[in-house]
Amino acid sequence: MAQAITDVKTFLEDARQAVVELAEFEKQEETLAQEEKKRLRVLETERKAVADAVNSTVKKRRDEIEKSYDDELGKLQDKLKRTRTRREKAKNQGIKERIKEETQELHAHNRELAVRMRTLFQSDRVPFVCKSPLYYALYFPRGFKEFLTVLITFAICFLLIPCGIYKLLPEQKTLYLAMIYGVDVVVYPDWKLDEGSPSGGAAGRTFDPQSDRGEQPQDRGDHLLDPSGSQ
Repeated sequence: MAQAITDVKTFLEDARQAVVELAEFEKQEETLAQEEKKRLRVLETERKAVADAVNSTVKKRRDEIEKSYDDELGKLQDKLKRTRTRREKAKNQGIKERIKEETQELHAHNRELAVRMRTLFQSDRVPFVCKSPLYYALYFPRGFKEFLTVLITFAICFLLIPCGIYKLLPEQKTLYLAMIYGVDVVVYPDWKLDEGSPSGGAAGRTFDPQSDRGEQPQDRGDHLLDPSGSQ
């Protein structure tokens, strides 16, 4: 019986020791679990930092490659643009030279016609104003530009000048304005030239702007150069 009690005490002592060791093991287990969690958090943080560093490096490198590509592409485009510009200039220069070469005879003919026209105008005592663009624009306008010239000329001669003179008069009366317009109408040239006058050419001929103008704008006065014409 005594031996049994001794065994129970030993058993209880061993059980107590086992409980103490179990408590220590559980405490160590809890400590290790916390340490594991801590290490896992550190590992996750480091892993995230490495991933961020990799992504940042990749993005930076990609931006550098894209920038280098864009720079090279821009250089190539500028070079291509300059090449095209040079080719266009060379092409235009070639076209100009070709046009100049092919129109040499025409330019020479035009210069000859101009000299002959000037000579005929001088020999027939025709005033220089009769061969001016303004003369043809006023009497036989063709196209928007010439009609605009007519409007501007009439505005100056029958509005600006009379009203300006009228405003400068010390005493302004309607009669004076009517007289100014009357003088303006008389002074305004009709450019009908009597070539039978002492300063004219053949007797009894009247210089007709219609015959001088011709059918096309570029034919103005060219009939004077025709040896078989009325001149």
